[in-house]
Amino acid sequence: MIIRSDRIYTSDGCINGVLEIENGMIKEIRKGSSEEVDHDFTGNIIYPGLIDTHNHGNYGYALRNTNQSMEERMELVECYLKNLASFGITGVFPTCSYDNVSCVESVTHKKIRGSKILGIHVEGPWLARAGEKGTAAAYPQPTKEMAEQMVRDGKGMLKLVALSPEVKNIENITDVMHENHVALSMAHTSFSFQQATDAINNFHFVTATHVGNGMSGIHHRDVGALGAALLNQDIYCEIICDFIHLCKEMVEIIFKVKSHDKLMLISDNSEFTRLPKGRYKLDGGYIDSDGVNTLITNTGKIQGSNRTILNGLQNIVKEIGISLEEAWKMTSYNVCTHYGIEKRGKLEQGYYADFVVMNQNLEIEKTFLEGIEIYDSKKDQPKINELFVEENMIK
Repeated sequence: MIIRSDRIYTSDGCINGVLEIENGMIKEIRKGSSEEVDHDFTGNIIYPGLIDTHNHGNYGYALRNTNQSMEERMELVECYLKNLASFGITGVFPTCSYDNVSCVESVTHKKIRGSKILGIHVEGPWLARAGEKGTAAAYPQPTKEMAEQMVRDGKGMLKLVALSPEVKNIENITDVMHENHVALSMAHTSFSFQQATDAINNFHFVTATHVGNGMSGIHHRDVGALGAALLNQDIYCEIICDFIHLCKEMVEIIFKVKSHDKLMLISDNSEFTRLPKGRYKLDGGYIDSDGVNTLITNTGKIQGSNRTILNGLQNIVKEIGISLEEAWKMTSYNVCTHYGIEKRGKLEQGYYADFVVMNQNLEIEKTFLEGIEIYDSKKDQPKINELFVEENMIK
């Protein structure tokens, strides 16, 4: 298959030319070709497929363990992956509960017209800081046996575990993960700058979870865990650029302080993302969704995002002035470098043909995974889990 565009964002810059794709891989990239092509996307943008390593769900499809059967939960994961393609996501770390790892892993190798599972992420349950206006939740005691079970359930696909360093006996988890080459992320912590810096070294943290959120912030006498994450250039930072979790000015500060090679755009989407506007049950309380931007709990806490990585890309390009030549590293490639994902995340000869076709407003027209179209905005619509809405919407 040969496709053409006058704006193809390759690892060597933006070119006017063609991509030749064979067996799901980019066989060759040629500039200024006048040859016949299978698809002509001239006037549109061809950009590396987005990769989201922190995503809990969408449209009523949850990645938490429920009372449903394994088969039913696997079907939820499949629908979740199909919907992700409409966001331009070609690769994802489904971010599930610690007791649902085996379910997600079971879907990993299934042929689905949707995003590809590149790893599994578990955030918690060992989280000490609830965040602004949040209420701390109870969590089980961290044991070596729990950690070993997670690793077994993942069958090599468990790539990332996020937890709080101040949790008592957390080394029972971190030691097992480190021994099994599972990346550790510092999350939901109230630690000071020095405490966070010591924790990074002692617990082998390599990532900071949704930097600036759920962590002690910058104060002029102690720059907190946020300062520790930004000043340590060995730490990769997840960043939500919806301008809700972080205001525009804080995103600008982070972009000036932190190497762009160490920033990874994430969504922190949940099962409530893009559900119809309304109020929904949540862990004994409720969450309000405006259907587009915000998800706010009954305590006033921001709980996940209604916006996607694509919205973050639009924000940093249009509002902050980051070029697409620079942005693709943060939306697609840095995660591959960080987590050892091979031959994905950029448009280059010998890499998988994972890409999106966007219009001039940076809206998704088509999504391709390994050279196969998995989403077409003119034909495909995301599917809402109507049963979830029926059971959880408060009327």
